[in-house]
Amino acid sequence: MKNLIGSFCIIVFFAVVSIHGQTKLSGIRCDLEPVRRAESFKMPVLPTGGKSWQVTNDFGNQVTNKDVPGLPAGVWQHTGVDYLLGGSSAASQNQPVYAAANGIVIFSTKSNTNPLPGRGGLVIIRHLAPRGSKFVAAAYNGRAGNYEKFQTEEIYTYYLHLDEDKILVKTGDNVDGGAQIASLYDSKNKKYVYVPHLHFEIWSVCSGAELNGYEPDGTLKKSLKKPIIDPISFLSNVKITGSAENAETAEIPTMFLLDVSGSMEDNDKITQAKNSGLDAIGEMQENRRRGRDNSNVSIWTFGGECNSRDVREILPFTKNLTQAETTFRLRIPKPSGLTPLYTAINLTVERMSNYLAPRPDLPEGWIIVLSDGENTCGEQIRPRGVYSQGSRIIYQKIRFLTIGFDVSAGSQAERDLQYLSSVSGGRYFPAANQKQLSRSFEKLFRVYQPKAPANANADFERGNQAIRSRNFETAIVVWSEYVKANPADALGFYNLALACEAAGFYKRAVENYKIYLILAADASDLADVRLRIAKLEEDYRVQVTYYLNLLRSDLEYLKAYYKRLFEVKNNERAAEFAGFVAEKGSFYRNLAKILEIRSSRIERNANDLADSLDYLNRRVASPSFDRDAVSLLTMPIDYLEQLIKRVEEHNTQNLK
Repeated sequence: MKNLIGSFCIIVFFAVVSIHGQTKLSGIRCDLEPVRRAESFKMPVLPTGGKSWQVTNDFGNQVTNKDVPGLPAGVWQHTGVDYLLGGSSAASQNQPVYAAANGIVIFSTKSNTNPLPGRGGLVIIRHLAPRGSKFVAAAYNGRAGNYEKFQTEEIYTYYLHLDEDKILVKTGDNVDGGAQIASLYDSKNKKYVYVPHLHFEIWSVCSGAELNGYEPDGTLKKSLKKPIIDPISFLSNVKITGSAENAETAEIPTMFLLDVSGSMEDNDKITQAKNSGLDAIGEMQENRRRGRDNSNVSIWTFGGECNSRDVREILPFTKNLTQAETTFRLRIPKPSGLTPLYTAINLTVERMSNYLAPRPDLPEGWIIVLSDGENTCGEQIRPRGVYSQGSRIIYQKIRFLTIGFDVSAGSQAERDLQYLSSVSGGRYFPAANQKQLSRSFEKLFRVYQPKAPANANADFERGNQAIRSRNFETAIVVWSEYVKANPADALGFYNLALACEAAGFYKRAVENYKIYLILAADASDLADVRLRIAKLEEDYRVQVTYYLNLLRSDLEYLKAYYKRLFEVKNNERAAEFAGFVAEKGSFYRNLAKILEIRSSRIERNANDLADSLDYLNRRVASPSFDRDAVSLLTMPIDYLEQLIKRVEEHNTQNLK
């Protein structure tokens, strides 16, 4: 598939190339000014149906093509990227295409003659940076992987291989980022010569006069090299000079979904939950004072009988955080009844989806679930055979951030909450008391502000943008490389610590904050950093305790299943056990990293356990598994008992 697309798409603009290697667009309006300027960019396609879009032909790829009249034979440089849904042309057909940012349509084959007959429709959008700012981009210099950094006030995005009959915009239309502009065509439509896919390009000049001209040797004309931008690099690392606050400002509609079932009355957990909700609103107010938050908030509760009436919208979406405070103080109902979590999830997803639908500029919405118990109404939350983790396939643009309040590690209730967070790209927080509950909300709403010198170089910009965009794993990689090359740079260590803290690597964050304190002995924020270190050290102790409890829960689960083998067979338990072994091998292989433990004994022990679980996973579907499982389970049980003992010993020695 990749070769087929590559052989077509790299020359998409050249179907009507003259003998001079040029294509001209008739009717392009380079003079049009957008009403709304672009402050952020996003993908022109979105995941759907459980599938993500794959790049099947990357920017700068070299492809030989001899089949297009008017083009010199040679090696051609792919000047855009090709997206296919799930890597499949069949799945890609008829899929919607969205504007990458606010802008104005300067060319559309709905308004103009198609210069690419047989190759689908074309839309070009002009984007301007915020006033007084510029986009920072990397220019293509004619060879894959080689770019030249530059700044530009304008960006042009090109969307190719569209269904001409399904283009929704015409020349002169202003569009919002994320708004649908067209759809891809159907493979049954024989007037198009390509398989359905999106070819997406980014330019820094209006190329109506000369469109993708090539030299006779197949390289780009020298006059065109600088304007061509790598779309993947640009979209994943958008930088706008003079508008750092814009990059940090978040507008994420946030829905609090609070458990008010009868068990929340035990030990006055409902009061602790309300106080923690007030702490969360306080974090949002502080972010708003600093210009980093402008989100709408909604508050829901669930508890009572097994019907939709007991899932209540206490506060509709509002930007009034004072009203949200009042709601948490005075309007949360008294706990009673059962836990209709399944119904609550369905209703809040529907509400959030309806809220997001007319607002394509919003990147996502958050549903924060706080619960202390297992779903007792409706269908089970986890599909049959799933232990606690699932692929991110169910919720698009909605993240579940779940908090298990006084929930036992490894329990059914916890696994439901972990499942919701995993399938939505969210995060799960265990909390044993109000202090940990408030700390969970503090982490959720923390805006991570990296440091940068006045003359920040490209590495600083790349690392800081990764933090601002909450791509913390990437930020850790960038800053780890940076401090190795610059061991005396205090700001590098601060930013590495910040990224580690955000990603949940508390021990490593503490280590790097302490280096920052040494290198920046006269910094103005030393007291704040010391306080942060104290909180992170406590976070690490809590985390190790939690994972030890989880390991003990896994051991009990294995032993319980071992015991079941001597009793009556239960197909539902067998399906869940298959999910357990499929999930846990990867977990234990990464346990030393998760716990930030530098111990070869523990790492070997965890890998041995992971190997034994992977072997179980390969055997669990066998018809003879139940017959052989008694002996097969002995080894992982033994490994897990050893692992728990060693982690406990390490904990005693290192967390005094």
